[in-house]
Amino acid sequence: MADSTNETIKGIITRISAQVSDLGSRVYSDPPQDSTFPYAVVTIGSNPYEAKGITDMEHIVRCQVFARGNGTTKGGRREAVDIRSDIYTALNRQEANITITGFTLVSIMVAPLIDAFKDQSGKTWQGVIEFRTVVQS
Repeated sequence: MADSTNETIKGIITRISAQVSDLGSRVYSDPPQDSTFPYAVVTIGSNPYEAKGITDMEHIVRCQVFARGNGTTKGGRREAVDIRSDIYTALNRQEANITITGFTLVSIMVAPLIDAFKDQSGKTWQGVIEFRTVVQS
């Protein structure tokens, strides 16, 4: 079984960067400390996946949006939720439109976690959405 974790993160970041205009290139797996708001962070948890004698990888991809502001026009809760919604549109069931070099994306579907909240600083809103993916060698 080949590990598709790194290529899956690259493919997801590329898709979000191309489809979510409010973020552009501000989509990271490891954000710089001085990131400009809004931005998104993509993280991944991976497990081997076995079905009918085929071993693949299952990934839970978490996309976190970080936004600041009062939320009336730009920034804050409204912006975090709007960008989270755009990420949903860019990724959910978009297997044919996401390239994972060296692998095949069998499925990508939203997982149960979808949330928006203010972080402990009280200044930054986070929009969170998770996707379950199955990637085949």
